[in-house]
Amino acid sequence: MSRYKKFVALLFVIVALLLSTERVAVAQSEPKSSVSVSGTTVTFPPMSREFVDHFFDSLRAKSGFSPPPLEVSQAVDANTSGMWAGTETSIETDLQEVVLRFKPTDKARLERATDSKSARPLLAEYFDLTLRVTPRSLTIIHPFAEGKAMRLGVTAEYNPQKPSPARTEFFAGFRDAGMYFSVPAMSSSDVQRAWGVLVCPREMVIAPPKRDTPSRIEFHPSPYEVAEVKMTWTGRMQASLSAGSKKERIALDLALSSQMPKSREYRDEVSTISPLVPLAYQPLAPFDFFHMPRDGALREGILTTVEMQNAAGYLRRQFFSHVGYVQRIDEPSPVSVIIRANRVVRDEGVCYVVASQRSVWSTYDRKDPPS
Repeated sequence: MSRYKKFVALLFVIVALLLSTERVAVAQSEPKSSVSVSGTTVTFPPMSREFVDHFFDSLRAKSGFSPPPLEVSQAVDANTSGMWAGTETSIETDLQEVVLRFKPTDKARLERATDSKSARPLLAEYFDLTLRVTPRSLTIIHPFAEGKAMRLGVTAEYNPQKPSPARTEFFAGFRDAGMYFSVPAMSSSDVQRAWGVLVCPREMVIAPPKRDTPSRIEFHPSPYEVAEVKMTWTGRMQASLSAGSKKERIALDLALSSQMPKSREYRDEVSTISPLVPLAYQPLAPFDFFHMPRDGALREGILTTVEMQNAAGYLRRQFFSHVGYVQRIDEPSPVSVIIRANRVVRDEGVCYVVASQRSVWSTYDRKDPPS
C-alpha cells in the first residue's frame, strides 16, 4: 500500500474516532430517561435495587434515608443554566395517604377451612392499614391492633432541625393481624424529599421451652397479604418568568400514572411578556382501591413538566416527579424486633416497603423564539 493510501486510511480512522467520541459525549450530556410519557399518562420505573439497598442500610445503621434521584439533569455549561436565574416554579404535590388493604392468602384460607379442630382465630375478610405522612409527622392506624391507642393511630413527630430517631415497633393484632413497622431516622426536610416505612405482617408465636432453652418469641408468616392499595394525591403548580420587554413562553403539562383518577385540566400555556401559568390536579373521580400487581411492585404518581422559552429561543424543560411505591420484599428483614425486652429469635415472612420520593431534573434546547 502506498504512503498516500496509508495516510488516507489513517485519516478516516481518526475522523471516525472523533465522531464516535462526539457521539459518546452527547450521550453522556443528554440523560436517557427511564420515565415514559404517553399523552397524559406517565409510567414510572419500579423501585430500584439501589433504592431498596439505601433504605435497608438506613434501617440497619439507624441513619438518615437519602435515596438516589429518579433522574439526573442534562450536563450544560454555566452560561446555559445561568440564563434561567430569576425564574420561579412552585410545584406542590402531596401523597396524603396510603391505605394497604390486607386480605387472607389463599393458603391461609384453605388451612383454616380444613382444620376444624384448630384453636386459631377466624380470619378477617380484610382490614385496612392507613399511613398518613406530612412534613411533620407519620401516623399509622391499624384497626385490628390490640390496644385502643394503636387502633386510633400511633404518630411519630418529625423535627425540622434534626432527624427523629429510627424506630421499630410491633403491633399485636386481633385475628392474627399482627405486624411490625420500621422507619429510618428522618427530619421534616428529609420527608419532603423521600420517606419510607417497612411494613411486615407477622403471626406471633410463643415457642415453648426446650431443655435448658427458655420460651422464646417467634414471628411466622402472616395469613394476610396486601391485596389492594389506595393512594390519595393533591397537586398545585405555578411557574413564572421574570419581568422583561419581549415575549416569552411558559407551558405546564401534567401527566398521571394509569391508576389515578383523570384530571379536569392537563395543560396550560402562555406566550406574553412576563408570563405566569397556574395549573392544578383536579380529579374527576374519587380515589379508590386498585389491585396489587402480581409481581408485588406498585408505583403511582405525578409528573409535572415546566417548559420555559426566553426571547432568544433558549428552552429549558424541568421535570418534577413524585412517586408513591409499595414493593413486596421476599428476603430477610434488615431489622431486629424487641418485644418487652425480649428479642424475637425467628422472623419469617414477606415485608412491604411503602415509600415516596420527589425528584427534579432538567433538559435544555433551542428553538425559534416565541411568536
